Amino acid sequence: MKYINDKGREVASRLVSSDDKKRDRLVNKLLARAGKLSRTIAKEKEVFRADLVKYLDAVAAKYGENWRGNATLYNYAKTKLVKICVSDTITFDEKLSIAKQKIDEYIKQITQGSKPEIVALVDAAFQVDKKRSVDPKQIFRLRQAKIKDTRWQEAMEIIADSVQIISTKSYLNFRERELGGKWKTVPLNFSEV
Repeated sequence: MKYINDKGREVASRLVSSDDKKRDRLVNKLLARAGKLSRTIAKEKEVFRADLVKYLDAVAAKYGENWRGNATLYNYAKTKLVKICVSDTITFDEKLSIAKQKIDEYIKQITQGSKPEIVALVDAAFQVDKKRSVDPKQIFRLRQAKIKDTRWQEAMEIIADSVQIISTKSYLNFRERELGGKWKTVPLNFSEV
């Protein structure tokens, strides 16, 4: 049997202690089983998700719509629930800086002689985090403002055009109501079982 050390070098079997060999076998065996279980859970998650989406698509289709978003489904007795949460990872393309320029022009004009707090509110929305990204929630709050100025409206359209959804994740949660009425999550996290 070949043994590779932490430097990536092959070590002759006779130079590896029996304790190291036992530990190596155990860790490799457990990781192989964990990997197999992880793949099984991933497959099951897709089956759960597909069943939920099929049902939710059918409900939405009854009303001429497409299902999108989050949902909580209860059994008839309201003692069990299944929740699906869909989370998009959003970023903005290069057009966001153009929108910021238009907003700045508008803010500069209307705040002449005004308090600097107004400018600070807009600047806060465009602050970048450690990953050099803006917080989409802050940007979308700006879009909720009912400002009629054409520059502002144009900036909001540019922001809408700059939105990029780079990934979507589904989270599933299963719960059962205990005798006392409290909801208990069915643990699917290995650490919680």
